[in-house]
Amino acid sequence: MTAIRTLTAMAAALLLTASARGEEILDWRQCLEETARINPSLAAARSQVDQAAASLRETRADLLPQISGRASWGYSKSSGSEAGNSYSYSLSGSQLIFDGLETWYRTGQRQLSLLSARYSYTLTSASVRRDLDLAFIDLVEAQDLLAISLDIEGRRRQQAEMVSLRYQAGREHRGS
Repeated sequence: MTAIRTLTAMAAALLLTASARGEEILDWRQCLEETARINPSLAAARSQVDQAAASLRETRADLLPQISGRASWGYSKSSGSEAGNSYSYSLSGSQLIFDGLETWYRTGQRQLSLLSARYSYTLTSASVRRDLDLAFIDLVEAQDLLAISLDIEGRRRQQAEMVSLRYQAGREHRGS
């Protein structure tokens, strides 16, 4: 959690310096999109979902008919004989009839693995959004504090100028 707070502070500093230079400041929607794009935890969870889905498709493919084909062509010519062409074609197919329901059980297992990966992604996403929410709140508070600090600085500068003018006019003594 301290690493997230450190990253939050660094992000806040970057955004505050960007706002001071007149660069674009991210709003909540842009922060969500940027986090979804670059967060390593979300990328890993997304990758697990993709891997589980690919594994399920692979297992389901075992239930479908398997077809393979082959074609070849050959040319031969030996000394003193005519040239000859040879052609060869083959097509084969297979279909799983019964394997003791092993493929069906593997398919069910892979479906549950995909469901688990999706739930894991949802939990990771919720955790990342919660951390981002806290970081965004810290950022907004820092921006508000910066505005307040700048206002206080302006007021103190104005008060110092007023005291200086009063002193120069003789209406203020050095003690105050």
